[in-house]
Amino acid sequence: MAVADFFLTAFDPSDLPGSSIDPLGFDRGYMFLADKILPGLTNVANRPRYLGMLCAGIELAEVDDGDPPKKLYNERRETVLRLERLWALANVMAADGSRPASGIRGIRYVSEELNRLQRTGVKNATAGFKLLSRQEPYGVLGIYGTIAEGLRLVVERKTFTLSPDAGYALAAAFIEETEMPLAVKRAVRDDTEVSMSVLAAWGERAHISGSPGKEEARHLAEALHRNPVRSRTARRLLSVPSKEDEPELARIKRVHKSIADDSTDADLKDALEAILSFEECYRVSMLGFERLLWLCRSATNAVLSRDQLLDDKIILKVCQLFPAAAQRLNRVFDKRRTDYLLVEIERIEDTRRFIERAAAACDNPSLLCDGLLARHVDVQHGKFDRGRRKMPWVESGAAGLALTATRTGGLGFEAKLPDEIAPHPYRLASADALIGAGA
Repeated sequence: MAVADFFLTAFDPSDLPGSSIDPLGFDRGYMFLADKILPGLTNVANRPRYLGMLCAGIELAEVDDGDPPKKLYNERRETVLRLERLWALANVMAADGSRPASGIRGIRYVSEELNRLQRTGVKNATAGFKLLSRQEPYGVLGIYGTIAEGLRLVVERKTFTLSPDAGYALAAAFIEETEMPLAVKRAVRDDTEVSMSVLAAWGERAHISGSPGKEEARHLAEALHRNPVRSRTARRLLSVPSKEDEPELARIKRVHKSIADDSTDADLKDALEAILSFEECYRVSMLGFERLLWLCRSATNAVLSRDQLLDDKIILKVCQLFPAAAQRLNRVFDKRRTDYLLVEIERIEDTRRFIERAAAACDNPSLLCDGLLARHVDVQHGKFDRGRRKMPWVESGAAGLALTATRTGGLGFEAKLPDEIAPHPYRLASADALIGAGA
Protein backbone atom coordinates (compact mmCIF):
# COMPACT_ATOMS: atom_id res chain seq x y z
CA MET A 1 0.00 0.00 0.00
CA ALA A 2 1.46 3.35 -1.04
CA VAL A 3 1.88 5.97 1.63
CA ALA A 4 1.93 9.67 0.79
CA ASP A 5 3.49 12.14 3.18
CA PHE A 6 1.68 15.48 3.31
CA PHE A 7 3.30 18.55 4.81
CA LEU A 8 2.79 22.27 5.19
CA THR A 9 5.45 24.49 3.70
CA ALA A 10 7.18 27.23 5.68
CA PHE A 11 6.65 29.68 2.87
CA ASP A 12 3.21 30.76 1.60
CA PRO A 13 -0.10 29.63 3.05
CA SER A 14 -1.38 26.86 0.80
CA ASP A 15 -4.55 28.68 -0.27
CA LEU A 16 -2.87 31.70 -1.85
CA PRO A 17 -3.54 32.26 -5.55
CA GLY A 18 -1.10 30.87 -8.08
CA SER A 19 0.76 34.16 -8.47
CA SER A 20 2.02 33.94 -4.87
CA ILE A 21 3.38 36.74 -2.73
CA ASP A 22 6.64 35.19 -1.59
CA PRO A 23 8.74 33.98 -4.53
CA LEU A 24 11.98 33.67 -2.53
CA GLY A 25 10.59 32.38 0.76
CA PHE A 26 11.18 35.39 3.02
CA ASP A 27 7.76 35.47 4.64
CA ARG A 28 8.44 33.11 7.52
CA GLY A 29 11.45 35.16 8.60
CA TYR A 30 9.45 38.34 8.20
CA MET A 31 6.65 36.99 10.41
CA PHE A 32 9.23 35.99 13.02
CA LEU A 33 10.52 39.57 13.17
CA ALA A 34 7.06 41.18 13.10
CA ASP A 35 6.09 39.01 16.08
CA LYS A 36 9.18 40.26 17.90
CA ILE A 37 7.82 43.81 18.06
CA LEU A 38 4.02 43.59 17.71
CA PRO A 39 2.83 40.06 18.56
CA GLY A 40 -0.86 39.38 18.11
CA LEU A 41 -1.41 42.07 15.47
CA THR A 42 -1.68 41.83 11.68
CA ASN A 43 -1.40 44.40 8.92
CA VAL A 44 -4.90 44.00 7.51
CA ALA A 45 -6.78 44.27 10.82
CA ASN A 46 -6.26 48.01 11.16
CA ARG A 47 -9.77 49.31 11.93
CA PRO A 48 -10.30 48.79 15.67
CA ARG A 49 -14.07 49.39 15.55
CA TYR A 50 -14.39 45.97 13.95
CA LEU A 51 -13.25 44.41 17.23
CA GLY A 52 -16.14 45.85 19.22
CA MET A 53 -18.59 44.80 16.54
CA LEU A 54 -17.15 41.26 16.45
CA CYS A 55 -17.42 40.87 20.23
CA ALA A 56 -20.96 42.31 20.16
CA GLY A 57 -22.00 39.79 17.51
CA ILE A 58 -20.71 36.91 19.60
CA GLU A 59 -22.49 38.24 22.68
CA LEU A 60 -25.81 38.65 20.85
CA ALA A 61 -25.94 34.97 19.88
CA GLU A 62 -28.65 33.12 21.79
CA VAL A 63 -26.72 30.20 23.22
CA ASP A 64 -26.06 28.56 26.57
CA ASP A 65 -22.51 27.98 27.71
CA GLY A 66 -23.38 24.31 28.15
CA ASP A 67 -24.38 23.87 24.52
CA PRO A 68 -22.28 21.48 22.39
CA PRO A 69 -19.22 23.16 20.84
CA LYS A 70 -20.62 22.75 17.32
CA LYS A 71 -23.82 24.59 18.25
CA LEU A 72 -21.90 27.36 20.00
CA TYR A 73 -19.74 27.78 16.90
CA ASN A 74 -22.59 27.76 14.40
CA GLU A 75 -24.92 30.08 16.33
CA ARG A 76 -22.22 32.61 17.14
CA ARG A 77 -20.84 32.44 13.62
CA GLU A 78 -24.20 33.14 11.98
CA THR A 79 -25.01 35.93 14.43
CA VAL A 80 -21.69 37.65 13.82
CA LEU A 81 -22.10 37.39 10.04
CA ARG A 82 -25.59 38.93 10.20
CA LEU A 83 -24.42 41.75 12.45
CA GLU A 84 -21.46 42.44 10.17
CA ARG A 85 -23.74 42.82 7.15
CA LEU A 86 -26.18 45.13 8.95
CA TRP A 87 -23.39 47.15 10.56
CA ALA A 88 -21.67 47.57 7.18
CA LEU A 89 -24.96 48.68 5.63
CA ALA A 90 -25.54 51.13 8.49
CA ASN A 91 -22.03 52.52 7.97
CA VAL A 92 -22.56 53.17 4.27
CA MET A 93 -25.94 54.82 4.89
CA ALA A 94 -24.45 57.08 7.56
CA ALA A 95 -21.28 57.92 5.63
CA ASP A 96 -20.56 61.55 4.81
CA GLY A 97 -17.59 63.88 4.59
CA SER A 98 -16.78 63.54 8.28
CA ARG A 99 -17.59 59.82 8.39
CA PRO A 100 -15.99 58.10 5.39
CA ALA A 101 -16.87 54.44 4.95
CA SER A 102 -13.36 53.50 3.83
CA GLY A 103 -12.14 50.41 5.60
CA ILE A 104 -15.45 48.55 5.39
CA ARG A 105 -14.74 45.08 4.10
CA GLY A 106 -16.91 44.33 1.07
CA ILE A 107 -18.01 47.92 0.63
CA ARG A 108 -18.85 47.31 -3.05
CA TYR A 109 -21.34 44.60 -2.06
CA VAL A 110 -22.87 46.87 0.57
CA SER A 111 -23.20 49.77 -1.87
CA GLU A 112 -24.92 47.51 -4.38
CA GLU A 113 -27.38 46.37 -1.72
CA LEU A 114 -28.10 49.96 -0.66
CA ASN A 115 -28.66 50.96 -4.30
CA ARG A 116 -31.09 48.05 -4.67
CA LEU A 117 -33.02 49.06 -1.55
CA GLN A 118 -33.24 52.68 -2.67
CA ARG A 119 -34.20 51.72 -6.21
CA THR A 120 -37.05 49.49 -5.06
CA GLY A 121 -38.23 52.05 -2.50
CA VAL A 122 -38.42 49.63 0.43
CA LYS A 123 -38.25 51.01 3.96
CA ASN A 124 -36.79 47.97 5.72
CA ALA A 125 -33.55 46.07 5.32
CA THR A 126 -32.39 42.59 6.26
CA ALA A 127 -29.08 40.83 6.63
CA GLY A 128 -29.96 38.57 3.72
CA PHE A 129 -27.61 40.09 1.15
CA LYS A 130 -24.21 38.78 0.09
CA LEU A 131 -21.12 40.38 1.58
CA LEU A 132 -17.82 39.49 -0.11
CA SER A 133 -17.27 36.40 -2.23
CA ARG A 134 -16.68 34.45 0.99
CA GLN A 135 -17.66 36.45 4.03
CA GLU A 136 -16.34 34.15 6.74
CA PRO A 137 -12.66 34.05 5.69
CA TYR A 138 -12.49 37.55 4.20
CA GLY A 139 -14.77 39.44 6.59
CA VAL A 140 -14.62 40.15 10.30
CA LEU A 141 -14.33 36.52 11.40
CA GLY A 142 -11.38 35.68 9.20
CA ILE A 143 -9.55 38.99 9.31
CA TYR A 144 -10.27 40.16 12.86
CA GLY A 145 -10.87 36.81 14.55
CA THR A 146 -7.14 36.11 14.67
CA ILE A 147 -6.27 39.49 16.11
CA ALA A 148 -9.14 39.23 18.62
CA GLU A 149 -7.53 36.04 19.85
CA GLY A 150 -4.10 37.70 19.90
CA LEU A 151 -5.56 40.51 22.01
CA ARG A 152 -7.21 37.91 24.28
CA LEU A 153 -10.70 39.18 23.50
CA VAL A 154 -11.56 35.71 22.19
CA VAL A 155 -10.21 32.75 24.14
CA GLU A 156 -11.49 29.89 22.00
CA ARG A 157 -11.80 30.23 18.22
CA LYS A 158 -13.43 26.80 17.87
CA THR A 159 -16.50 28.06 19.76
CA PHE A 160 -15.96 31.85 19.41
CA THR A 161 -15.90 32.18 23.19
CA LEU A 162 -15.25 35.66 24.57
CA SER A 163 -12.89 36.18 27.48
CA PRO A 164 -14.94 37.03 30.60
CA ASP A 165 -12.96 40.12 31.57
CA ALA A 166 -12.13 41.59 28.17
CA GLY A 167 -14.24 40.24 25.32
CA TYR A 168 -17.58 40.44 27.10
CA ALA A 169 -16.69 43.85 28.49
CA LEU A 170 -15.85 45.20 25.02
CA ALA A 171 -19.06 43.72 23.62
CA ALA A 172 -21.14 45.38 26.33
CA ALA A 173 -19.38 48.72 25.80
CA PHE A 174 -19.95 48.64 22.04
CA ILE A 175 -23.63 47.72 22.41
CA GLU A 176 -24.34 50.28 25.13
CA GLU A 177 -22.27 53.22 23.94
CA THR A 178 -23.47 52.97 20.34
CA GLU A 179 -27.00 52.60 21.71
CA MET A 180 -27.66 49.59 19.53
CA PRO A 181 -31.45 49.63 18.96
CA LEU A 182 -33.59 46.69 20.02
CA ALA A 183 -34.74 46.42 16.42
CA VAL A 184 -31.15 45.84 15.29
CA LYS A 185 -30.60 43.23 18.01
CA ARG A 186 -33.80 41.48 16.98
CA ALA A 187 -32.84 41.52 13.29
CA VAL A 188 -29.44 40.06 14.12
CA ARG A 189 -30.76 37.35 16.41
CA ASP A 190 -33.88 36.36 14.48
CA ASP A 191 -32.83 37.31 10.94
CA THR A 192 -35.76 39.72 10.58
CA GLU A 193 -36.25 43.15 9.04
CA VAL A 194 -35.11 46.44 10.53
CA SER A 195 -36.10 49.96 9.53
CA MET A 196 -33.53 51.60 7.30
CA SER A 197 -33.94 54.87 9.18
CA VAL A 198 -33.19 53.10 12.48
CA LEU A 199 -30.20 51.40 10.91
CA ALA A 200 -28.84 54.65 9.48
CA ALA A 201 -29.18 56.46 12.81
CA TRP A 202 -27.32 53.68 14.57
CA GLY A 203 -24.68 53.79 11.83
CA GLU A 204 -23.86 57.36 12.83
CA ARG A 205 -23.10 56.25 16.39
CA ALA A 206 -21.35 52.97 15.50
CA HIS A 207 -19.47 54.20 12.46
CA ILE A 208 -16.11 52.69 11.56
CA SER A 209 -14.61 56.18 11.33
CA GLY A 210 -16.23 57.41 14.55
CA SER A 211 -14.53 57.77 17.91
CA PRO A 212 -15.20 54.89 20.29
CA GLY A 213 -17.06 55.60 23.49
CA LYS A 214 -15.18 55.94 26.76
CA GLU A 215 -15.51 52.29 27.80
CA GLU A 216 -14.95 50.91 24.31
CA ALA A 217 -11.77 52.97 24.06
CA ARG A 218 -10.60 51.81 27.48
CA HIS A 219 -11.03 48.16 26.61
CA LEU A 220 -9.24 48.58 23.27
CA ALA A 221 -6.33 50.27 25.06
CA GLU A 222 -6.18 47.47 27.62
CA ALA A 223 -6.20 44.91 24.83
CA LEU A 224 -3.29 46.61 23.09
CA HIS A 225 -1.22 46.74 26.28
CA ARG A 226 -2.16 43.28 27.53
CA ASN A 227 0.98 41.81 25.97
CA PRO A 228 4.12 43.37 27.53
CA VAL A 229 6.20 43.34 24.33
CA ARG A 230 3.37 44.84 22.29
CA SER A 231 2.81 47.40 25.03
CA ARG A 232 6.44 48.54 25.10
CA THR A 233 6.53 48.83 21.30
CA ALA A 234 3.29 50.83 21.35
CA ARG A 235 4.78 53.26 23.86
CA ARG A 236 7.83 53.68 21.66
CA LEU A 237 5.60 54.35 18.65
CA LEU A 238 3.67 56.91 20.66
CA SER A 239 6.92 58.70 21.52
CA VAL A 240 8.08 58.61 17.88
CA PRO A 241 4.92 59.42 15.90
CA SER A 242 4.88 58.95 12.15
CA LYS A 243 5.55 61.86 9.84
CA GLU A 244 3.41 62.68 6.83
CA ASP A 245 4.14 60.29 3.95
CA GLU A 246 6.99 58.72 5.91
CA PRO A 247 7.91 55.18 4.80
CA GLU A 248 7.52 52.63 7.57
CA LEU A 249 11.17 51.61 7.49
CA ALA A 250 12.21 55.24 8.00
CA ARG A 251 10.11 55.38 11.14
CA ILE A 252 11.52 52.05 12.32
CA LYS A 253 15.00 53.60 11.95
CA ARG A 254 13.93 56.57 14.08
CA VAL A 255 12.42 54.34 16.77
CA HIS A 256 15.55 52.18 16.75
CA LYS A 257 17.74 55.27 17.17
CA SER A 258 15.60 56.49 20.10
CA ILE A 259 16.35 53.39 22.20
CA ALA A 260 19.53 53.39 24.27
CA ASP A 261 21.71 50.28 24.09
CA ASP A 262 21.45 49.71 27.82
CA SER A 263 17.76 50.52 28.21
CA THR A 264 15.04 48.09 29.30
CA ASP A 265 13.97 48.06 25.65
CA ALA A 266 17.33 46.83 24.36
CA ASP A 267 15.60 43.65 23.19
CA LEU A 268 13.29 45.75 21.01
CA LYS A 269 16.30 47.63 19.65
CA ASP A 270 17.81 44.29 18.60
CA ALA A 271 14.56 43.32 16.89
CA LEU A 272 14.26 46.64 15.07
CA GLU A 273 17.88 46.44 13.95
CA ALA A 274 17.26 42.91 12.68
CA ILE A 275 14.23 44.14 10.74
CA LEU A 276 16.27 46.84 9.02
CA SER A 277 19.03 44.41 8.05
CA PHE A 278 16.58 41.69 7.03
CA GLU A 279 14.72 44.08 4.73
CA GLU A 280 18.00 45.18 3.17
CA CYS A 281 18.78 41.55 2.30
CA TYR A 282 15.24 40.98 1.08
CA ARG A 283 15.23 44.00 -1.22
CA VAL A 284 18.65 43.24 -2.67
CA SER A 285 17.80 39.59 -3.38
CA MET A 286 14.42 40.51 -4.83
CA LEU A 287 16.09 43.10 -7.06
CA GLY A 288 18.22 40.28 -8.47
CA PHE A 289 15.20 38.03 -8.97
CA GLU A 290 13.12 40.80 -10.55
CA ARG A 291 16.03 41.52 -12.88
CA LEU A 292 15.96 37.92 -14.08
CA LEU A 293 12.23 38.19 -14.76
CA TRP A 294 12.69 41.45 -16.63
CA LEU A 295 15.55 40.17 -18.77
CA CYS A 296 13.60 37.01 -19.59
CA ARG A 297 10.58 39.05 -20.68
CA SER A 298 12.68 41.17 -23.03
CA ALA A 299 15.04 38.40 -24.27
CA THR A 300 15.26 37.44 -27.92
CA ASN A 301 13.05 34.41 -28.59
CA ALA A 302 12.02 34.61 -24.90
CA VAL A 303 15.23 32.82 -23.82
CA LEU A 304 17.89 34.61 -21.78
CA SER A 305 21.41 33.34 -22.42
CA ARG A 306 23.77 33.07 -19.47
CA ASP A 307 26.30 35.29 -21.20
CA GLN A 308 23.87 38.19 -20.82
CA LEU A 309 24.03 37.84 -17.05
CA LEU A 310 27.77 38.29 -16.79
CA ASP A 311 27.84 41.99 -17.68
CA ASP A 312 24.32 43.10 -16.71
CA LYS A 313 24.73 46.24 -14.58
CA ILE A 314 21.84 45.43 -12.21
CA ILE A 315 22.98 41.84 -11.59
CA LEU A 316 26.50 43.15 -10.95
CA LYS A 317 25.05 45.74 -8.53
CA VAL A 318 23.29 42.94 -6.64
CA CYS A 319 26.56 41.00 -6.48
CA GLN A 320 28.22 44.10 -5.05
CA LEU A 321 25.56 44.84 -2.40
CA PHE A 322 24.56 41.38 -1.23
CA PRO A 323 27.65 40.26 0.76
CA ALA A 324 27.75 43.39 2.92
CA ALA A 325 24.00 43.22 3.56
CA ALA A 326 24.29 39.57 4.63
CA GLN A 327 27.19 40.42 6.95
CA ARG A 328 25.14 43.17 8.61
CA LEU A 329 22.27 40.76 9.25
CA ASN A 330 24.61 38.17 10.77
CA ARG A 331 26.23 40.85 12.89
CA VAL A 332 22.84 41.77 14.42
CA PHE A 333 22.38 38.21 15.65
CA ASP A 334 26.01 37.73 16.68
CA LYS A 335 26.35 41.09 18.50
CA ARG A 336 22.83 41.15 19.98
CA ARG A 337 22.31 43.07 23.22
CA THR A 338 20.01 40.41 24.68
CA ASP A 339 19.03 36.83 23.83
CA TYR A 340 15.51 37.86 22.80
CA LEU A 341 16.31 37.31 19.11
CA LEU A 342 17.21 33.69 19.81
CA VAL A 343 13.73 32.74 20.99
CA GLU A 344 12.11 30.65 18.19
CA ILE A 345 15.07 31.51 15.96
CA GLU A 346 14.34 28.38 13.91
CA ARG A 347 11.57 30.36 12.21
CA ILE A 348 14.13 32.53 10.42
CA GLU A 349 17.04 30.12 10.06
CA ASP A 350 16.03 28.77 6.66
CA THR A 351 15.92 32.29 5.24
CA ARG A 352 19.23 33.20 6.84
CA ARG A 353 20.89 30.14 5.30
CA PHE A 354 19.61 31.15 1.86
CA ILE A 355 20.95 34.68 2.35
CA GLU A 356 24.37 33.32 3.35
CA ARG A 357 24.52 30.98 0.36
CA ALA A 358 23.47 33.69 -2.07
CA ALA A 359 25.99 36.14 -0.63
CA ALA A 360 28.75 33.56 -0.95
CA ALA A 361 27.92 33.10 -4.65
CA CYS A 362 28.27 36.78 -5.53
CA ASP A 363 31.78 36.37 -6.92
CA ASN A 364 30.13 34.87 -9.98
CA PRO A 365 26.92 36.47 -11.36
CA SER A 366 25.90 33.21 -13.00
CA LEU A 367 26.23 31.30 -9.72
CA LEU A 368 24.20 33.95 -7.90
CA CYS A 369 21.42 33.69 -10.47
CA ASP A 370 21.49 29.89 -10.17
CA GLY A 371 21.09 30.28 -6.42
CA LEU A 372 18.15 32.66 -6.80
CA LEU A 373 16.43 30.35 -9.26
CA ALA A 374 17.05 27.24 -7.17
CA ARG A 375 15.55 28.97 -4.16
CA HIS A 376 12.55 30.14 -6.18
CA VAL A 377 11.87 26.67 -7.57
CA ASP A 378 12.17 25.14 -4.10
CA VAL A 379 9.82 27.73 -2.62
CA GLN A 380 7.21 27.41 -5.36
CA HIS A 381 7.22 23.61 -5.21
CA GLY A 382 6.53 23.87 -1.49
CA LYS A 383 3.24 25.68 -2.14
CA PHE A 384 -0.05 24.32 -3.36
CA ASP A 385 -2.89 25.86 -5.35
CA ARG A 386 -6.11 23.80 -5.42
CA GLY A 387 -4.17 20.65 -4.64
CA ARG A 388 -1.38 21.17 -7.19
CA ARG A 389 2.17 22.33 -6.61
CA LYS A 390 2.74 25.88 -7.78
CA MET A 391 5.02 26.34 -10.77
CA PRO A 392 8.08 28.59 -10.71
CA TRP A 393 7.86 31.75 -12.75
CA VAL A 394 11.18 31.18 -14.51
CA GLU A 395 13.26 28.08 -15.11
CA SER A 396 16.77 27.29 -16.29
CA GLY A 397 17.40 25.04 -19.29
CA ALA A 398 20.21 24.11 -21.67
CA ALA A 399 19.54 27.17 -23.83
CA GLY A 400 19.32 29.57 -20.90
CA LEU A 401 16.59 31.06 -18.70
CA ALA A 402 12.97 31.38 -19.76
CA LEU A 403 9.63 32.25 -18.23
CA THR A 404 7.36 29.29 -17.60
CA ALA A 405 3.86 28.89 -18.98
CA THR A 406 2.39 30.49 -15.86
CA ARG A 407 4.14 33.81 -16.54
CA THR A 408 2.81 35.17 -13.25
CA GLY A 409 4.32 37.47 -10.68
CA GLY A 410 6.90 40.18 -10.79
CA LEU A 411 6.86 43.95 -11.02
CA GLY A 412 5.34 45.80 -13.91
CA PHE A 413 8.37 48.02 -14.36
CA GLU A 414 12.15 47.73 -14.63
CA ALA A 415 13.56 47.92 -11.10
CA LYS A 416 17.13 49.18 -10.94
CA LEU A 417 17.63 49.88 -7.22
CA PRO A 418 16.82 47.99 -3.99
CA ASP A 419 14.73 50.97 -2.86
CA GLU A 420 12.32 50.22 -5.71
CA ILE A 421 11.43 46.90 -4.07
CA ALA A 422 8.60 47.33 -1.58
CA PRO A 423 9.59 46.13 1.90
CA HIS A 424 7.39 44.01 4.14
CA PRO A 425 4.94 45.94 6.34
CA TYR A 426 5.53 45.53 10.08
CA ARG A 427 2.07 46.21 11.59
CA LEU A 428 2.86 49.77 12.68
CA ALA A 429 -0.32 51.12 11.07
CA SER A 430 -2.45 48.63 13.00
CA ALA A 431 -0.70 49.52 16.24
CA ASP A 432 -1.17 53.25 15.54
CA ALA A 433 -4.87 52.66 14.90
CA LEU A 434 -5.29 50.87 18.24
CA ILE A 435 -3.29 53.56 20.01
CA GLY A 436 -5.60 56.21 18.53
CA ALA A 437 -8.76 54.26 19.31
CA GLY A 438 -7.71 53.77 22.92
CA ALA A 439 -6.61 57.35 23.51
